[in-house]
Amino acid sequence: MSNKVIDYRILLKRDGQTQQQRMPRWLQPSLVPVDARTKEDFFNYLKAISGQIKFYDSSSIAINGTWQDFFNLSTDELNNLASKASLPPHIALWQSFIKLYELPQGLANTITKRHLDFYYGEVLRLNKNAPSPDKVHILFELKKNTADTLLKKGTYLLAGKDKTKKDLRYKLMHDLIVNKSAVAELKSLYRDPINKNFIHYASVANSADGLGARLDKLNPKWDAFGGKDRPLAQLGFCLAGDVLKMKEGDRTITVNLTLK
Repeated sequence: MSNKVIDYRILLKRDGQTQQQRMPRWLQPSLVPVDARTKEDFFNYLKAISGQIKFYDSSSIAINGTWQDFFNLSTDELNNLASKASLPPHIALWQSFIKLYELPQGLANTITKRHLDFYYGEVLRLNKNAPSPDKVHILFELKKNTADTLLKKGTYLLAGKDKTKKDLRYKLMHDLIVNKSAVAELKSLYRDPINKNFIHYASVANSADGLGARLDKLNPKWDAFGGKDRPLAQLGFCLAGDVLKMKEGDRTITVNLTLK
């Protein structure tokens, strides 16, 4: 057995385990279906194997070519004839079979999801959370020359329409007075958790380097609380008071500080 120390933080870090990657697209059961073949795939496969199946003449029981001539249509020609209801009988029969096959195919493609539902619901006995309404954060801005405005609790806000063309409405949870106050600048201080003597600052927190560099257009994110990659801050303090306003002559002031 190896005596090497194992860093379990690396072993346990997997896609879908951390909160930031709780639902990556590869965990969706519908992404990798059991049977992903389409009608076009089936027809191309049928055309490929029909050239390998011999056709026997019914009168002489002699080989007379292959079955490929029965399926010599392209996908566009097949769809065009189907739209006009002009398919040859044997192609129409094949179309009916594929249409019926879509039912068990769709059922097979839900096996992964049904297995997950069974495992979490029947084996682990996990209960689903009750439905909860969506919550959003709204930023209000007054028009020019508009006085402070009171928005009452329960005021509805329109947010477009959903997939079913129904209006999306959100309501305020408390009274809100909208005024002209605005955030002028965002700054941050970050204290190194390991060496607490190091303080990092960002004079422009919402920038790439904390100093005003532009954010990546494709991924415009920034550290809200700063980080170790920000510049080191020079900290200090000052003393102020009326008693220190001394005039006339040279004065010597002694200040005693007790620090932890």
